[in-house]
Amino acid sequence: MNDLEQEFFDEMQRRIVKNFLDMLILRRLSERSMTGYGIIAFLNNKFHTLMSSGTIYNYLYLLERKGWIKGESTKRGTVYTLTKQGKENIRTFLNSKSKILGLVLNLFDN
Repeated sequence: MNDLEQEFFDEMQRRIVKNFLDMLILRRLSERSMTGYGIIAFLNNKFHTLMSSGTIYNYLYLLERKGWIKGESTKRGTVYTLTKQGKENIRTFLNSKSKILGLVLNLFDN
């Protein structure tokens, strides 16, 4: 991949991560409870995309207000877990995977 292609790919990856950030957070929390900084590290390690703490915590507060996650204060910070509603939402998201992939693939059709 040349530099221009790599730069384009990196930008597209960042945009996709940002646009699906709520679902990425819910998906990760469906596997285990995490702090906000743990979520930042996960996104950076998996997608090579460094999201600001402000962005992540804004999403965490939004998801908490929607009742999809619950934060609990501990010695190491606030640890977030999925609620029953959050589990239902991530299950619906995962069940829609083929439709979502179809939408993305449709971007490349003439």
